[in-house]
Amino acid sequence: MKPFTNFPDIQFYNFLFFIFFVIGTSSSAQENSIRQCGTEIDEENIQQLIELNRNLNSHINNDFSRLYTGTTFFVPVQIHIIRTNSGNGGISATDALAAFDRLNEYYIDASIHFYQCSSINYIDDSIYYDYNKSQKSALDAAYGVSNVVNIYVANTVSSSSGSICGHAEFPGGLDLVMQSASCMKNGSTLIHEMGHYLSLYHTHETVFGSESVNGLDCLFQGDQICDTPADPRLRTSNFNSAGCYYYGTNSDENGEQYNPMVNNIMSYASKECRTVFTLGQTIRILSALQLSRSYLSCTTPPLEAFFYSNPELSCTSNKQYDFYNASLGNPTSYSWDFGDGIGSSSSESPSYTYSSKGIYTVSLTVDNGTTTDTYTRKVVVGAIVPPYNVDFENGSDALDQFEISQSMKNKVSVDSITASGGSYSLLFDGTESNASSPYFKTPTDSTAFMTLWNPFFKSAVTLCVDATDFSTLQLTFDKRQFFAYNVNYTNLRITVNGNILDSVFQVVTAGIDDTAFVSVSLDLDAYAGQVFTLGFEGSHKYDKNNGGNNTGNATYIDNINIAGTPIAIGTEKIEFRHDLAHLFPNPTNNMFSIEGVPMDKDQIQLFNTLGQEVTAFASVVQISESHLVVDLKNLNSGTYIIKGKSFTRKVVKI
Repeated sequence: MKPFTNFPDIQFYNFLFFIFFVIGTSSSAQENSIRQCGTEIDEENIQQLIELNRNLNSHINNDFSRLYTGTTFFVPVQIHIIRTNSGNGGISATDALAAFDRLNEYYIDASIHFYQCSSINYIDDSIYYDYNKSQKSALDAAYGVSNVVNIYVANTVSSSSGSICGHAEFPGGLDLVMQSASCMKNGSTLIHEMGHYLSLYHTHETVFGSESVNGLDCLFQGDQICDTPADPRLRTSNFNSAGCYYYGTNSDENGEQYNPMVNNIMSYASKECRTVFTLGQTIRILSALQLSRSYLSCTTPPLEAFFYSNPELSCTSNKQYDFYNASLGNPTSYSWDFGDGIGSSSSESPSYTYSSKGIYTVSLTVDNGTTTDTYTRKVVVGAIVPPYNVDFENGSDALDQFEISQSMKNKVSVDSITASGGSYSLLFDGTESNASSPYFKTPTDSTAFMTLWNPFFKSAVTLCVDATDFSTLQLTFDKRQFFAYNVNYTNLRITVNGNILDSVFQVVTAGIDDTAFVSVSLDLDAYAGQVFTLGFEGSHKYDKNNGGNNTGNATYIDNINIAGTPIAIGTEKIEFRHDLAHLFPNPTNNMFSIEGVPMDKDQIQLFNTLGQEVTAFASVVQISESHLVVDLKNLNSGTYIIKGKSFTRKVVKI
């Protein structure tokens, strides 16, 4: 279809709806085995959605230009767990709250924080235990709480088309989000359905017209969001759920082939593949909340300080953190202390750039005029310098130097159950105790850590390492693993800058839990002379624990050591200064520039890693007082040290 230049009138939209509703209903019936979402645009809600689209497009174009606005919008929620008349069955509170926490991790980028109005409500009513969508009005009338988002979790969920994962109501409908117990735990369905509740359509939506691949009609057709590519609808005939990739050859009406976003939360990709909202989607979510869900409210909860931190992906000593307030209880003032003795703020959600490396305790104190509350968390800036050793004997404080990433299924902690020496070690653990894991795909050692394989079933710690002063580098650590029935359920890998360093580690002897720690030694010489990130990642089947026997599943790490040989000129160790002179490009084929400090080309010296001066083989041209150009065409490939009066830097010729 051609792009609309103006909003079409209601009658034309009704015609479009009739055509696409008939076609869409027919195709859905044929493929309900992969149609896991029951949220639909139908004749009951089409009129209100047409008006919503008109208002949202106007509001978004006028009011929003960034991902996080600096003001957090708090959305009240009531979680309902449906059980049988006798109180049996139902998802565990732990599982429900883990999914709720993950929901918040996704929506904070849309400036939204969900909070519970009261504790979990248990509905002991067998009528709704195995719920059908036709029961939504009766369920809401019987148990719904007014003016809050009611999240119901039933044993199973179905519609007239068959089994579904859940459904939600678009703005203008009930304040209802329904989940099956199994899908509540899969990491993306609750996030997906809340997207519908806050006005997002499926990326393959056609009721408003089929979006063209060229995107010229993206504002008014498809899902009406322009940074989500046109989507032909992912299904078993064009999408590989194991590898999370589209292999279809579908073309739009202009003959252009589709290239859908297979990791989008609002797509029909399999649950473990969906990990991303786009900027356009987050802006629409926030806009819809303010335009169509602004009535949501409940009794003000007690004052409780809390914030999220979003670090710049950097190992430098100048590192920015964005802090997102999520404090409950309607604070009237905010007092931030960034922990470095310098920075503070009274903004609700500030950003702050640290000027030197260290571990800083950030605190937020909130005040509502009656009482105050404080929340703290640590942030790390800069990199460690070898030699470095951590044996975790400081308990949880030993993790302060690491960036920690853990999923709703796996956790990272310092544990006392097993240690190579002393009392503590680092534990990567699958945390849940359920008998099934409906969307976990049993990996091999080569697929266990694929980005889109099981993105919710991985835990990791990352360490910034500054090895610019070193010519050799070695990593050693002790590890012990328990595999729980299947060796492929427990995997460990080491990464540098996100890339695997060696093979995936499993138990020493297939079929037998490790009886003791074993020492691992890995060569890091390829990264000597660089600043890099070193990662330890564990991947587990999440329905086991860390008991240390055949029902256990865990990886323990202890005694991490990084050591190397310092680069020296003669017997004097070079002192590197990275915050002054700027050298680029680096690595270089031949020529590079140095800028940022006053310098004299006659004072420039160049050394190889053996300490031999090779300045005579380089050509140095003075461009200005603070700009030199150096040509290394007469030198072999390798690492060199360039020294000036006020700086020493390393350059790599490739």
